[in-house]
Amino acid sequence: MSERAQDVVDVAFSVAGVSLPENYAFFLMSALAKNLPWLESDPDAGIHPVRGAPTTYGVMLLPRRAKVVLRLHRQRVADALSLSGRLLEIGGSVLNVGAGAVRALRPYGALYARLVATGCEQEEAFLDGVRARLDALATRCALVCGRRRRLQGPGREIVGFSLMLYDLTAEHALLLQRVGLGADRKLGCGIFVPHRLAAAVGSE
Repeated sequence: MSERAQDVVDVAFSVAGVSLPENYAFFLMSALAKNLPWLESDPDAGIHPVRGAPTTYGVMLLPRRAKVVLRLHRQRVADALSLSGRLLEIGGSVLNVGAGAVRALRPYGALYARLVATGCEQEEAFLDGVRARLDALATRCALVCGRRRRLQGPGREIVGFSLMLYDLTAEHALLLQRVGLGADRKLGCGIFVPHRLAAAVGSE
């Protein structure tokens, strides 16, 4: 793995809590920025979507092993680890942040992002924008557009689509995890993770 590929990592924090608001992303970004003042102005930082179980009453239930995960340049890791032991107030919910662990990015041949926001709300225009961005990155791969998704926050709504990219080379898989696609990385948009059915390129 090249040195450049290793300059971005994920920092995963265990968190204890019961639930989050269904539209938690804006609240989470605000809570993290209060504890990590440099986060909001860092153009490369991203916040992964939090995994949980949706309900019909406006909240998302958290699993026992819930995580808050930041994607950061390695030089920010020490700063980020100061989040351990803090309490995050997120739209009326409270998360107790535990230990953080650094995870290297790995070159999986298929990647998935829960929401990519390009500013286009129609699927055809969205895919055209994605292809243009991939061309700009000199990246060739196959793609599958998923369902339209929305993020709602105070005075703002983001509309995009879930997206899977596959038949990626190891180099391009790492690049796309490093730079992402589209806007609003701190709201969980455009952040790619290995698809659950993909095997790591050259992992054997």
